[in-house]
Amino acid sequence: MISAYSIQTGFRLDPFNSIYYSVSRRGIDYIISRDSDLMAIVNQAERKRLALTPETFLEEIVKQDVAT
Repeated sequence: MISAYSIQTGFRLDPFNSIYYSVSRRGIDYIISRDSDLMAIVNQAERKRLALTPETFLEEIVKQDVAT
């Protein structure tokens, strides 16, 4: 909760998204969401594409399966 509060004050996220992002930082590979504000903030903060829409996530997984 402390981490989520810090994230909420550092970024413009609501309490739910702050908790979601805080929990994800402990080793989750992707955040799947349709919240464009959350995805933009998380991707900018992490400096990589961590937050994706469900459709984009599925496309990425298919690409990885084809490559292997």
